[in-house]
Amino acid sequence: METRRPLAIVTGASTGIGLELARQAAMRGYDLIIAANESLDLAYSLSDRVRYYWPHPEVARACGKLLENLHHRPPPLTLVSQYLPRQYAAIRSHELDPGVDALLRDGVAESIRPYLRACGA
Repeated sequence: METRRPLAIVTGASTGIGLELARQAAMRGYDLIIAANESLDLAYSLSDRVRYYWPHPEVARACGKLLENLHHRPPPLTLVSQYLPRQYAAIRSHELDPGVDALLRDGVAESIRPYLRACGA
């Protein structure tokens, strides 16, 4: 007679709470289906966390100062090429303006593309 073990589906299992949940479930005899991608887990964890900090006045002032500084002294293209390689390629091919506002808009659009694809948009 076949015995069935309980099944646990754990997302974000590469770090933090997801990893610990997977460990605990395995120790308790669960069969596991896990989804783990450290870079995606970190990116979504940070993006989920940042929304708690935006309303704080100190954070708003710091963001305002950062944008002001970036408008007065934009990042050099060598820095853009190192940390924003897709945007750098778009700048070089004249598909994206090298200005700070265009970089920010494109960066935000890039971050929400996975959500749009997941929603079928």
